[in-house]
Amino acid sequence: MEKLRALPLWLSLQYLGHNGIIHKIQHAAALSQQLLEMLKSVASIKTSVEDELSSPVVVFRFSQDMSAASSGGSVEGFCAEEKELLNTFNRWLGEELAQLVPTSGVDVVELEDEGTCVRFSPLLTAAVLGTQQEDVEVLVEKLSDLVPVLSATLSLRQDFREEAHRHSPTLTYVEELSWPGLGAVRYEPQVEGVDESKRKQETEKINSELLKKLQDLDADISFSAGPEFGTETDCIFVGMVAEDVDVSELLDTIHTMGSDIEESGRVTQ
Repeated sequence: MEKLRALPLWLSLQYLGHNGIIHKIQHAAALSQQLLEMLKSVASIKTSVEDELSSPVVVFRFSQDMSAASSGGSVEGFCAEEKELLNTFNRWLGEELAQLVPTSGVDVVELEDEGTCVRFSPLLTAAVLGTQQEDVEVLVEKLSDLVPVLSATLSLRQDFREEAHRHSPTLTYVEELSWPGLGAVRYEPQVEGVDESKRKQETEKINSELLKKLQDLDADISFSAGPEFGTETDCIFVGMVAEDVDVSELLDTIHTMGSDIEESGRVTQ
């Protein structure tokens, strides 16, 4: 059994030779050191390494302080909510970076203490992907572009919640911590004298049409039906946003379009 465990190392030695293996380790360590140094200048990014001088693996995550006052609940409940939400945002960050810079080899990892993080491990991936210093530079460039979007979206989530409540009962705010975006709402048709089955059918129909109309808008905001395996249905999920988005105007638009669809349905009937 011990000989079998040593087989990968023996094969690598046969293929690369001692000097070849040393070169790959040194290359991976140099890439990690480059990334670690560059991340120090990126706001809201926390890094974690075993040894800052020689670690071949860099783990980092987006982190932003959130006041307990914005949670609308206890400090304990807020801390759990904050952690889950940050995990969701970091999962999105890792997936976006992996797609934008595939040669970087970054992936998403779940750590017991830190939570969801992005991992850069060139010792395992650089040889296959051909990762070079230029790839690390592009990775940090893309990360720097995404961080302001993460920060803005996280900061505006409470405004989104409050504006949704302002439109109650027509709009219902839907809490979904696994959604990497501004939040979710459901348009609630104001119908009376119908059974629950009919109401649910009408809700599904209006929100489905509302989603299509929102997706047709010429806007930099994404709208979707939510996570593939989410528990909430018949909702409008709003994605990541920039800091200049007008949340009040956004909810007014959703409310108005939903009302128009509902009224149009009544006229048709």
